[in-house]
Amino acid sequence: MQWVDICDGNLPPWFGVTCSTQGDYRVVSKLEVYAVSIVGPFPIVVTNLLDLTNG
Repeated sequence: MQWVDICDGNLPPWFGVTCSTQGDYRVVSKLEVYAVSIVGPFPIVVTNLLDLTNG
């Protein structure tokens, strides 16, 4: 699964992940990880989410 799969509408929404439309694409625009109790190292793949904004 890739991040794009989360925003394409074919999967149930993930708690803490907000998607938005950028041109013709759906992108991950916000991650709210403070309330989901992530344990362990944060995945480096998050650096590929170039459309994240500070909400």
